[in-house]
Amino acid sequence: MPDHRILLREHFPNLLETSDPVLDELFSRATRVRLEAGKYVFYPGSRCQGYAFVTKGVVRCQVLSEQGRQIVLYHVGPGESCVLTTSCLLGDTVYPAEGVAQTEVSALVIPAEAFRVAVDRSPALRCHVFRNFATSLAAVMARLADVVFGDIDHRLIHILLASGETRVSRTHQELADELGTAREVVSRHLKRLEHLGWVGLGRGSIELLDINRLRGFVVST
Repeated sequence: MPDHRILLREHFPNLLETSDPVLDELFSRATRVRLEAGKYVFYPGSRCQGYAFVTKGVVRCQVLSEQGRQIVLYHVGPGESCVLTTSCLLGDTVYPAEGVAQTEVSALVIPAEAFRVAVDRSPALRCHVFRNFATSLAAVMARLADVVFGDIDHRLIHILLASGETRVSRTHQELADELGTAREVVSRHLKRLEHLGWVGLGRGSIELLDINRLRGFVVST
């Protein structure tokens, strides 16, 4: 439990603002889980076995169409919650999408039934769960609107700049999955940016050559 408290205080401080015996009991039942990058966290049709408090790494939640197109819905990092996990636990339904460890992931996992009981008994946990659910759901809605209505160039450049690096280690397919489009579309747009001298294309990476122009494009559109 002491190790759990250290992790919770760092990533979920609001849960420890007041003394709550229900939460003390709940986290005494938590299991520390580690997943390597690329491992599945959940998949369509699977039942949720517990509520995860992510303390390290990133989980990518995505859907795959019958035609093989993949669309990234959202990411879950330290201090955040998975809207699908919350929905499946509270609604007693199966996952409609898949979650994959984008990087190595560590989490504290609470058994499903213990989580449901604690949500009923602990105002602090209930507030945390529903606040994060609302925030995550709003982000998913914004993401879907962006996929349907957003401009590819604008969204592509935004993803490249969001990395905070001058060399982005992402393949064209990974960017296509993030944008909800085909790899060929991403390659075509990147090639145009390369011709403008804004980026340089390499194997599995993209170098940002003119960050000021890239930022200016995002601001002006």
